[in-house]
Order: sequence, then C-alpha cells, then structure tokens
Amino acid sequence: MTDRLEKFLKSIKAKKGPWVQKRMRKLPSVPKKNMPEHRVRRTAPEDSENAVKAEVITRARMLGILLWRQQAGRVMLGQHHMVLAPSGAADLTGILYDGKRLEVEVKKRKGGKQSEIQKEWQKFIEANGGIYLLVNSGDVFEEKILALGYTRDSGKLPF
Repeated sequence: MTDRLEKFLKSIKAKKGPWVQKRMRKLPSVPKKNMPEHRVRRTAPEDSENAVKAEVITRARMLGILLWRQQAGRVMLGQHHMVLAPSGAADLTGILYDGKRLEVEVKKRKGGKQSEIQKEWQKFIEANGGIYLLVNSGDVFEEKILALGYTRDSGKLPF
C-alpha cells in the first residue's frame, strides 16, 4: 500500500471505535498501485452467468439483433414494491428483425440448470410465436440463431 493510504487507514482506526477496526481487517489489499480500493473495476469471472450474458449481448449486436437484460421479480423501493418482469422470465430479451420476440435464458458455462418456472415461461413464449433459447456461451447463442435462419447479413439495427 502507498504511504498516503496507510496514513489514512491509521487515522480512521484512531478516530473510530472497534467496529471500524473490525471492518478494516476485512478489506482486501489494494490490487493496483496508488489506486484506492473503491476505484478498482471488478470483472466477473469468465465462467459466471454475468460474463456469459455480456458475451451473448455482444454476439447479438454483431448479428444485428437488439437484445437487452431483463430483471424478474420484485424490488422494494422505500415502502413500496416495484414489480419487474414475471417470475421465470428469461435473463435477456429482445426483438428479432422480422418482428419476433426473442428470449434468451443464460446459464453458467458449466452446471447451469433451468428451473420449473423458467420451463413454464419457455412454453408460454413458444406458444405465442416467440423464440426462446437456452444458452451457456456466446458461441452456442450464435449457432442457435444461425440455425434458425437469422444470418449475419439480414439484420440491421435502427441505431
């Protein structure tokens, strides 16, 4: 750690009670020289679901498909609940250039499993003319989209 950061941490320990000292012990060391811990950008591990989501969105853009993240469930805002997408809804949703709805459920590269409510959502989307894909990498997404006949040349985003 830098001298300034060590000095700052010592001053906090001296001014505050033992609860601050306890928290300070839990802080990891600063990974980059002269950079405070709160400024270091964290990235998801390559095998995580978030990394796969980002990869799928990038591949969709390259194919000319509009795709975005979709949160499901409820969120507490103060004293009120905000209802998001229905439970079981896919992680990513979008619109294909022929007007069909696209839902993409993303799982970890290894060991991801679809829940029963997600399977019900898949049946609902497919019954109403949408396309539902279950993927665990950008390559799998691209293969499935190309197999459905959505080629690289036919998609153009409006922006």
